[in-house]
Amino acid sequence: MRRTTGRWRRGFVMAVPAVAWLLATPPVALGQNQPGARPAEQASPPSLTVTIHLSPAAVQQVQRALKAAGFAPDRVDGLWSEGTARAVRGFQDRKGLDASGHPNLMTLVALGLPQLLEGGAPTPGAGDPPSKDAIAAGGTPLYFSPAAVREIQLALQQRAVQAKSTAIPGNILGVWHAGSEKSAAEFQKRQGLAETGAADLETIHALGLDALVARPAPGNVEMLTPEQAPFGGLEIQAGPALVQVIQQALARQGMAPGAPTGRWTNETADAVRKLQEARGLVATGHLDLETLHALGFTHPLADLAQARPQS
Repeated sequence: MRRTTGRWRRGFVMAVPAVAWLLATPPVALGQNQPGARPAEQASPPSLTVTIHLSPAAVQQVQRALKAAGFAPDRVDGLWSEGTARAVRGFQDRKGLDASGHPNLMTLVALGLPQLLEGGAPTPGAGDPPSKDAIAAGGTPLYFSPAAVREIQLALQQRAVQAKSTAIPGNILGVWHAGSEKSAAEFQKRQGLAETGAADLETIHALGLDALVARPAPGNVEMLTPEQAPFGGLEIQAGPALVQVIQQALARQGMAPGAPTGRWTNETADAVRKLQEARGLVATGHLDLETLHALGFTHPLADLAQARPQS
């Protein structure tokens, strides 16, 4: 049975200040995390970061797993939809997770799909392959859970205190906001990393939080109220150093990603698409887990986080 009393108490204590803060937070800090949102990775102009995706084939496997668990989405064709996000929220709520509706690492493990995190080809299931619409949409961003974001925020706070910096995240709820971005940028500056303000994989590694991508584990971790949960979590991104690593890996396979500048460009996305076509993957041009595996990252997220560009 779910712990509704504990959840109500947390909501009562946190709702007034947290909701007021959420309403006051600039939309730019929250708009990327709406359920079902699929920002295109056009990279024009060149971007400092690139978002890691679930491929359409992986999305379709998530949809099948949700259906088997009794949370049928509105479609099982690989297109991430509001109906799929709604099914994810229902599953997360049942499991005692923050019900953000986002496909995060903890939810994939709870669905019994840890193999997706290893970047192997998704297990074929009964039914049709991903639809044309799903392929055109390119899958969906992969997320850190709100619980993982809280760990990142706590680590940034600890490092800020140690450095006697005033740039602490504040509001450690699992929602990435302007204070989190400022704290991350200050930490990145002290570490000699690109100041993206994002909790990118380079920053995760520098914070000593590799376990977040190497051994994600579900548990009873809910803290956000239903009103806050859709804003919880954070897209998993690679920053400039790791974009350069990916460009170098693409070049070694003859895919012509352009100069390894560490900026994600249309040319880099085209090289990813060519690699996907050559390897028989769904050719979206997005950087997904299967593509990272094809580039030689056996444990895609964990290996990429620790990689460094070749000189």
